[in-house]
Amino acid sequence: MRELLDTMDEPQDVNSIEWKLKTFYWSCMNVHSYMKSGLDLIKRKIITELYGWNLIRDTWDLRRWEFDVVLTRLHAEFGVSPFFKVTVVPDPRREGHNIIKLLPSGFSLPHRSYYDRMPNNPLHKIFNQIRYTFANNLANSRWYPLEVKAQLTSKLNNMTLAVGYPNRLLDLGVINAYYEDYTIFIKDFFQNLQDSIRNAQRQLEMKLIEPMPESKWMDALSEESVSYIHEANKIVIPPHLLNPPLFHRNYPMAMLYGSLGVQIARAMLRAVDSVGLAWNSRGQLTSRSIYTNRSLDNLRGLADCIAAATMEVSRETDAVVKRTAYDTASEVDAVRQTYQAYVSLMHHQPQPQHPSFENFNTTNIFFMAYAGSLCSDMTAEEKDIHRTCYSSLIDKPKLEAVLTQLPEFSKDFSCPKDSYHFPKRLCAQFH
Repeated sequence: MRELLDTMDEPQDVNSIEWKLKTFYWSCMNVHSYMKSGLDLIKRKIITELYGWNLIRDTWDLRRWEFDVVLTRLHAEFGVSPFFKVTVVPDPRREGHNIIKLLPSGFSLPHRSYYDRMPNNPLHKIFNQIRYTFANNLANSRWYPLEVKAQLTSKLNNMTLAVGYPNRLLDLGVINAYYEDYTIFIKDFFQNLQDSIRNAQRQLEMKLIEPMPESKWMDALSEESVSYIHEANKIVIPPHLLNPPLFHRNYPMAMLYGSLGVQIARAMLRAVDSVGLAWNSRGQLTSRSIYTNRSLDNLRGLADCIAAATMEVSRETDAVVKRTAYDTASEVDAVRQTYQAYVSLMHHQPQPQHPSFENFNTTNIFFMAYAGSLCSDMTAEEKDIHRTCYSSLIDKPKLEAVLTQLPEFSKDFSCPKDSYHFPKRLCAQFH
């Protein structure tokens, strides 16, 4: 982002998004300007509008402090969300309407992203191939009654894919109109920040009163991974994922299936889990869930089997393996569905060998791309937080657990029976 702004031509129109973006950036980078007056400004705001802070001497007065007023101002004027977060989401029972929703407060920052509009994007073909494979496997599944299969098939048939921002929202006129009310000052970073918070609140009000067609799924474009949106029956791929190492238009199809393809399949499976079955194909909550006790028992049995198999190979504690078993089972299912979709593609469209991969067949490349998509590095503190707070295994233990449930991996790489990843306890396939 810094390189893009540094090399951008100097904007001439003060009302353009380019001028506002670059000026806001330089007001942030002008450290000497806001560091000099920043503390005085914070003190003044705290004393006059928030009734002081007991960490700053001579500003705190319990007799003047009013909890309700401070809480309201923090939410409405300062963009802080203590105790809860106020947002606007699609109404799950009235199509075309939005509602106000209160969520538990959390700590988050928007993900950096930029837009990459690509012709002949292969992701729609991958989506359709995985959906076709999933629908066939669902039709042959023994886990669901016929009535449930019919509803899930309808949901899959009506499911759509959004890759990045729609062209309509990337029009420069639309972008400038969206930021028209944003006033940016050259040397006042804190004022710019507070004005931006107020404008964000106004945009939230507009989302409630006059929702756009994209309102149901727009927020998912800033997520860190591919998402499934129940209210729209849509899979959303954020634009920042459309870059190496996950994506490039010239990558072999095996690499695309192994990286983003698995994420698409994982999102697709959310449409048929215990939460997804409460939503119909039009993105509305149903009055009666089709998720039966039989389905729940089947899923619980599969998760228990996955947990037992993972304990035999994982270095994680049994408690962590059991708590994350449902997520691991879904990951196994997603990789298997995507692999089968790619094999089906090869039968109809044989894939060529690629330079630098002469010693590998294309299914080898699929598993290598999947393993690469899970490649990450964490500090010991991050690993501890992940094990404590998250419902999924850390990437390496997750990869090991998944591969030991896929005989296709051992076959493609000719793993001996005594190897670490050779399947020793296979669990039933849910879909």
